[in-house]
Amino acid sequence: TEQLRDLIYNDEIDILIDLAGHTARNRVDVVAWKPAPLQVTWIGYPNTSGLTTVDYRITDDMCDPPGLSQPHTEAMYRMPAPYCFLCYTPPKDAPDPAPGPAVAKGTVTFGSFNILAKLSRATVQLWGMVLNAVPDSRLLLKAKGLVDQDVRTKVLALFADVGVGADRI
Repeated sequence: TEQLRDLIYNDEIDILIDLAGHTARNRVDVVAWKPAPLQVTWIGYPNTSGLTTVDYRITDDMCDPPGLSQPHTEAMYRMPAPYCFLCYTPPKDAPDPAPGPAVAKGTVTFGSFNILAKLSRATVQLWGMVLNAVPDSRLLLKAKGLVDQDVRTKVLALFADVGVGADRI
């Protein structure tokens, strides 16, 4: 950490742009040292860094609507339309999107791609309320830990406790 901080400082980097934020293998520890006079965060994490050492967060009106009172430590730099914070432009020869599975099958599939530590009892209760409120809906869970049969069994038991059968997970 200190070696990288010193390298940035000694190279006289004027603007340091953090592209990882609070994601895996980030270098927030370096950004916290403020090795550059101007520090910006963008793309890696669509929310405040929480660091007073970060001067700006690049965003747009879609991710952070004007007038939103969510606290943040950085000043917002809003990219002008039609640019956006998390942008994707399909190739010009890409086909038009097909109707979603909910239209074709008449059922809704919700998804959560997270680490299992975020799947608390409260979260399962909320998912249960959602699934029980939307007839025939399903929940697709994607997490590394689910490769283990014992873990899958425990997760399915949590959903069974809130009235959601394994056939819907």
